[in-house]
Amino acid sequence: VNLTVTNNTGITDITSKILYVGLINADISLISGWNLITIPAQTGWWASDIADNLSCCTGVSKWDAVLQTYKSYIVGGPPSFDFVIEPGQGYFVELTCPGTLSVVGYPIGSVNIPLKIGWNLLGWYHSYNTTASSLSADITGCTGVSKWDPVLQTYKSYIVGGPPSFDFNIEPAFG
Repeated sequence: VNLTVTNNTGITDITSKILYVGLINADISLISGWNLITIPAQTGWWASDIADNLSCCTGVSKWDAVLQTYKSYIVGGPPSFDFVIEPGQGYFVELTCPGTLSVVGYPIGSVNIPLKIGWNLLGWYHSYNTTASSLSADITGCTGVSKWDPVLQTYKSYIVGGPPSFDFNIEPAFG
């Protein structure tokens, strides 16, 4: 798309932007430290693809709900540690400087994530916000929802039945 603007004195400026018809084009801003994200499109990416697209990425981790532990891909580590990025999953990405992850892919229609007893790490792939209370109401047996605060490098938690003041927004592309 090209936009040309001319003011009343005849000065012209042109700007261009590539738009992907039928595809999602999202930029995810990340800060130095750990960030919890989801990839809001079907990309066919692996953890190494996230790392390759961020100049100061040191690693990408995913949560194993069965073992209740992390699996991590470390930049420069063994290729056998790489893993597929799944729609609707949350991923921790560690950076040594701020960066922007540009994602282009087909929209995710729906996901089916088998939830386990204990902690599960999900990603919000929708293009709209929701709240922790709304999300917890949609998950049978859910006792709480937490989100990662990349600035404080800690979790903020909403407990089902707890004070309404603990409720928070869940934004697109974040875990």
